[in-house]
Amino acid sequence: MSDITNNRVVVGVQFIKIQNQIHISIADAPLTKQGSVVKGQSNWVSPEVINNANSAQVFRLGRSARTICLDDLKAPLGYAITGIR
Repeated sequence: MSDITNNRVVVGVQFIKIQNQIHISIADAPLTKQGSVVKGQSNWVSPEVINNANSAQVFRLGRSARTICLDDLKAPLGYAITGIR
């Protein structure tokens, strides 16, 4: 989740491997008063490490579930994406 209290929005997403798990990491950046992203001010947010393999937040790939669908995310005009899960 981006830091919405400090007016930051998601500007990038990457997959990283931590402890044999694939995590989603986001990059966030601040907005100007006009709603534009401030260039050169983005930073990657460290994902929360999940220690419980039986957590509902963990998805296991297996024989019947071997794919992950990725879609383009587009916010409506006047809105910004502030987090993913």
